[in-house]
Amino acid sequence: MKIQQKYAFVNDTYWFPEQLNFEMIIGAEDGIITMKYTGKSYITDIKTDIPLLPKDFPFEAITFAEDATDKTEAYWSTNRTDSLNTKELDTYTYIDSIGNKYKFDRKLKIIESLTTGKYPFKYVDLDLTKLGLYNQYEGTRLGLGLYTNDDIIKNVSIGGFVGYGFKDEALKYGGEIKAKIPGKKDISFSFKYENNLKEAGTRFIDKRWSTLSFRGALAERMDQIEGFTFQTNLKLFRNFYWALQLNTIKVTPKYNYQFNTGNGVITNYNNSEFNVNLKYYFKEELIKAFNNTVRIDKGHPVLSFTYSRGLKSIFNGDFNYNTYAMSLEHTFKLKNVGITSYRLEGNYIDTPLPYGLLNTGEGSRGTQLFFIAENTFQTLSPYEFLSDASVNLFTKHNFGGLLLKNGRFQPDLVLHNNIGYGSLTDAYRHENISFNTKNKVFLETGLELNNLYRLNYFNVGSIGFGFGVFYRYGDYSLPKTSDNFEFKLSVGISSK
Repeated sequence: MKIQQKYAFVNDTYWFPEQLNFEMIIGAEDGIITMKYTGKSYITDIKTDIPLLPKDFPFEAITFAEDATDKTEAYWSTNRTDSLNTKELDTYTYIDSIGNKYKFDRKLKIIESLTTGKYPFKYVDLDLTKLGLYNQYEGTRLGLGLYTNDDIIKNVSIGGFVGYGFKDEALKYGGEIKAKIPGKKDISFSFKYENNLKEAGTRFIDKRWSTLSFRGALAERMDQIEGFTFQTNLKLFRNFYWALQLNTIKVTPKYNYQFNTGNGVITNYNNSEFNVNLKYYFKEELIKAFNNTVRIDKGHPVLSFTYSRGLKSIFNGDFNYNTYAMSLEHTFKLKNVGITSYRLEGNYIDTPLPYGLLNTGEGSRGTQLFFIAENTFQTLSPYEFLSDASVNLFTKHNFGGLLLKNGRFQPDLVLHNNIGYGSLTDAYRHENISFNTKNKVFLETGLELNNLYRLNYFNVGSIGFGFGVFYRYGDYSLPKTSDNFEFKLSVGISSK
């Protein structure tokens, strides 16, 4: 890469860059250049000593105008600082012809939609997340989700989904309408109905599972839910997001269970709830391009807090309660040592509630899951513990290839340490179902060798495979030593 900067002396006071040139060569191997990318930027109408406040700046660090790709040649001829030579004119003509032949604009729109899990067609988007999944209760589930896009109504989407599980032989379906208000506040509204399944006891932890965790494959204790949800999301301040949600659902446990209310036992119940979710991104960096805002993940801390209020007698709700949940995630580098990541999470419920509304499912040990599931306990069965108050800390330190270097064999050495604690009030209320309480400290440690084998993709990144071994010890170690060990494969995506 080569970078040049030309400075001007402004107002006999400041040196300020007025021209920025760069040249970047990508994929140069054995003297062969895959791509050479050059660019020139010009800064004009420089003004200094202007009083500005943080609120005067947009949330995004970089913003591309929505009509940037639609400017005419007349516009560029007027605003271009330097004229194009014959070679540059021919280059534009050649690139445009390639773009038309290979439909680059169409491909760009596809990439934009894929970042939200959808594939665009004329008038509708296909929801890729609804096409298929696998879990222990439904087995293989196939489905379809279609939602209208801006080709019909700009900033409004209407659609729905349908899915069928071949093991439980049941149909799931729902519909939704979404609307977005253009502007820097990033305000959106949605209203949906669904008749679907939700894994019991995971509402406080499911958002931590990454795409490659595969934890959902272990889901076996399912609640059938049917109801409505209204939600609004907005960004009022820099780095700060919040969402408001009101939902009411009818819950039917699909496992053998009864809840002792103190006045009798029930199986099915209605739950109405109001939620406030607050999220703060430290040192957030955003780029707005092609009608999409992308967050640049640089490992800075992310703090999340959720308050939920149960609404008895509103929309036929059966319970009054308050719940509080928080999480803090952070990734940082230690010079010459490697990269450390952690997730601290805790939650508290102030009222005895049915099994499906409590905390469980934080384990990922099972014969059907062979991969390491981040931010879960690898040696813990999914539903081994039940709690209404808990705190968990998941940590890992990646030494990289510092300790193992031998030519092309440079796997990442990763050390895991996970710790958890919980409690449960009135355990007797939960009948006909097995569980333990985590009122002592749960401990596990793991060692992972990642990137033992790498698959290169397009010379810009790789998919790495490896394996890890985890050991369970302390108050909840198992009587048989071999049962405390868990061996798993690992998979990860990295850029070059």
